[in-house]
Amino acid sequence: MSLIKWHIMVKYKGTQLIEMAFFNGRLGQLEVISS
Repeated sequence: MSLIKWHIMVKYKGTQLIEMAFFNGRLGQLEVISS
């Protein structure tokens, strides 16, 4: 049971990191375009 819970947590954190990297990349692009 705890193994499934851990797997879901890792999967969630992984997608969260990808979303953060994507969001930061978008912000970087906006800064380059605006300057």
